[in-house]
Amino acid sequence: MRCTFWLNIAIICFVSTVFLTGLSVLVPGNVPVIVLTAGLMAAGLIIVVVAIAGEMWSNRLAAPTLYSELTTGTPEYEPVNARAAQRN
Repeated sequence: MRCTFWLNIAIICFVSTVFLTGLSVLVPGNVPVIVLTAGLMAAGLIIVVVAIAGEMWSNRLAAPTLYSELTTGTPEYEPVNARAAQRN
């Protein structure tokens, strides 16, 4: 879930980049707008890279647990037959 949050922040950075690029076309030569555009674009790219790396690391850490649940099942889980429960 953390990666989803950061990817949303990256999308906001990219949308802001497009907005500021349009603004810099309307007001050419405005150095603060150009610097802010470049900063938001760089921040968005860095956030995307870190979020993807975090998600890959999280998946790597979760792989043994997922494999265990798929092959042996969850130890505390006892399957319940719904039809047998209705008969009683």
